[in-house]
Amino acid sequence: AGNAPDHLAHLLMAEMFTVQIQREMLRLSRTGGELALVEAGLCDREALETRLGQPTVQALEARLVDCLRQCREECDTLGCTGSGRYALLLPGVGVLRARLMAEQIQKIFSVHAAEIAAAPGTGKHAVKAICALGIACADQGGRPTPEALLGKATQAMSEALAKKHGHICVAGGAALESRNTLVQ
Repeated sequence: AGNAPDHLAHLLMAEMFTVQIQREMLRLSRTGGELALVEAGLCDREALETRLGQPTVQALEARLVDCLRQCREECDTLGCTGSGRYALLLPGVGVLRARLMAEQIQKIFSVHAAEIAAAPGTGKHAVKAICALGIACADQGGRPTPEALLGKATQAMSEALAKKHGHICVAGGAALESRNTLVQ
């Protein structure tokens, strides 16, 4: 749309993003492989908006979209799943690589957020902005729907936002420290 902010200009909006997920799931069912969906958003967005103002929050979101853009490859799709929620659809990417990408996105974002917080005019009581990431992966066994994958990503995102530290959550995955292993 002509009135959309610049950082949203190359994103697929929710409906088109769902169509793209459906296409990738069809490819997955034909050829096999892996498919991951990484959803990102700001932690405590409302508190940030109250403390820093809407223009600063929009700048933080623009930086978050830039971080997602930096980490994606040509075959990946960048989309918007809701207000302040951005997602990367990653064909050929499994849980471990998606988790690594999420950590990379957080590191890049923290550098950009620190630059925005240090900018003149943000005030000396600037809040540290952190992004949360939810990861969902399509199962090869069944015929998952785009809505189910988006639902798993949204659930993972909610869990990531609720975490005190880390702010990355994998849908359906137990925390590493709570898993039983052969060594234990």
